[in-house]
Amino acid sequence: MVAVGQFGDTFEHQNFLLDTGAAPSIINARLVKQLGLKTRVSTLSAAGKVVPTQTAIVPEVELGPVRADFLPVQVHDLSRLERELGIPLAGLIGLDVLSKASFRLDYENKKIEFGDLSHKGIPVPFDARTSLAVVTVTFGSNRGILCVRHCPCRATLQEGQGLFHTR
Repeated sequence: MVAVGQFGDTFEHQNFLLDTGAAPSIINARLVKQLGLKTRVSTLSAAGKVVPTQTAIVPEVELGPVRADFLPVQVHDLSRLERELGIPLAGLIGLDVLSKASFRLDYENKKIEFGDLSHKGIPVPFDARTSLAVVTVTFGSNRGILCVRHCPCRATLQEGQGLFHTR
């Protein structure tokens, strides 16, 4: 899902891809140069591999009523994703930003809603320690933790090795 936000007062109405499975958020490498942000070499662990990357600190990010100051972000070239989507992207907003307010992704109407949403849907808490949205689930006598990730596809749950996986 794409939402409109901005990096501080410098730019207005930028496109951000929302990804509740991401933390930290990502800034497009093109904007790092335009904003004159300093980067540093870092590493990212993903799928059992350590990958070299760059990080930066974004002074301010705004998305609707959500604001994050001095946000640590990963720096990536998003040009391929921009070509696939056919729109310019400022970055990818993850749960490190979205978790600052209650929100609901409304796929049918293609919008994100912020505010008191306790009467709609199922609330999912954000675990700041792990940077994940997790819920405890029980199937029969089996109990596990389910990581919730923004995905516009259908997901099925399957029990396996004491954990529940989505497919």
